[in-house]
Amino acid sequence: MKKLNLLFTALMLVCCIGMAKAEEVTIDGIKYDVDTEAKQATVTWDRNYSGDIVIPSEIAYNNAICSVTSIGEDAFYNRTGLTSIVIPNSVTSIGDEAFYGCYGLTSITIPNSVTSIGYSAFYDTAWYNSQPDGVVYAGKVLYEYKGTMPENTSIAIKDGTLGIVRGAFSGCTGLTNITIPNSITSIGDEAFRDCYSLTSIVIPNSVTFIGGFAFLYCTGLTSVEIPNSVTSIGVSAFEGCTGLTNVELPNSVTSIGEYTFYDCKGLTSIEIPNSVTSIRVSAFEGCTGLTSITIPSSVTNIASEAFYGCTGLTSIEIPNSITSIERSAFEGCTGLSSVEFNAENCTYMGDNAYPVFSGCTALSTVTIGENVKTIPFYAFYNCDGLTSVTSLIPADKLFAIYSDVFSSVDKTTCTLYVPYGAKETYAATNGWKAFANIVEMEPVSLHGDINGDGEVNVGDFAALVNLIFNSGSQAATRE
Repeated sequence: MKKLNLLFTALMLVCCIGMAKAEEVTIDGIKYDVDTEAKQATVTWDRNYSGDIVIPSEIAYNNAICSVTSIGEDAFYNRTGLTSIVIPNSVTSIGDEAFYGCYGLTSITIPNSVTSIGYSAFYDTAWYNSQPDGVVYAGKVLYEYKGTMPENTSIAIKDGTLGIVRGAFSGCTGLTNITIPNSITSIGDEAFRDCYSLTSIVIPNSVTFIGGFAFLYCTGLTSVEIPNSVTSIGVSAFEGCTGLTNVELPNSVTSIGEYTFYDCKGLTSIEIPNSVTSIRVSAFEGCTGLTSITIPSSVTNIASEAFYGCTGLTSIEIPNSITSIERSAFEGCTGLSSVEFNAENCTYMGDNAYPVFSGCTALSTVTIGENVKTIPFYAFYNCDGLTSVTSLIPADKLFAIYSDVFSSVDKTTCTLYVPYGAKETYAATNGWKAFANIVEMEPVSLHGDINGDGEVNVGDFAALVNLIFNSGSQAATRE
């Protein structure tokens, strides 16, 4: 009983602490969520809002002076009696649908401090409805395009504009050209979604953020140059841009996000900068025109389906930096003929249900790193073009593999190359022993710079294999 009472007391203490951080309070007819620790307040919804409201720049509460920094989502939603609002210069953001449906709202004062305005924040207000057709600005932010856009429309965003809000030009199929000034710092989610007549865009080096779905289905877009100022690119930013052939990524980007270039069938090549550490889920899935890609040594993770169905890829080098390749990362890459698996620290390759290289029917050579600890069920399923497999896993680290890891591979003709002194171990280990021709590499192949690049690496194995096939020499093998 004592333990229960102590537990109850602890839970109440946690709850009280949590409540102290964000409390709801009404002061002079305006409701706020107040964070007394951060000394910040957000305006929130109340059914009694009407008439003319002036929001103060700060409020006093619980012995703290708190700055009013934001107007929350739905804060004045459908308050039809609201007629005017004055927003102080302490506010930096206005949430989604903040004034949606306030059709009596005729006057809005928006300070230059506001840099972020949410989706449909002013939709169906008297203020918005009175705006002429064309680009609507709210303070220093481009709010959206109002009315039906004519064909072959070119727009120059006015200098001094700080941001483009979510959905600003979404569905503007007549937009062919947009000029973005150097003052813009962010391009919101879905900003140019479905602008399929837009053929090119220059993003200035003032932009730091490109939102999710920003250029979704801009099928006419052929090239994009992303400046070094950009640090974040949102989910599906260029998904479905089938006309996109060239993209320059800056070295400020650390991750290629989920579905960033999904289904960009026209993309033939892309250079991934050394700043990138992760290639996220389906980042290049369906990029059937992609023929080559260099993965830099900064990348540690290739996420699931990252290159799924990239049928134009012919070869891939997995760098030593890679520690994990997730499920179906290269599944269905039917043009892939060789994989150089140079990842000595890679300990994870897909999972049993969704193998990494399944369906790579043209794959002929594979090299497996020495520190790989698991190879999933059906990892090379339907890779029936394999003629050689080089495993760098030493005898003392060898593990059994599923019989279907190399399912559909003709193990009577596909040669398995193994480290010096490991042939007997491979020949006695489940999965590996299915190969009829196991060739043991001599010490020179493990410790010698065969390819002459100044270091000992997997390339030396490739050079040795090439030597065997092209010269017929058996001097460096032991069968």
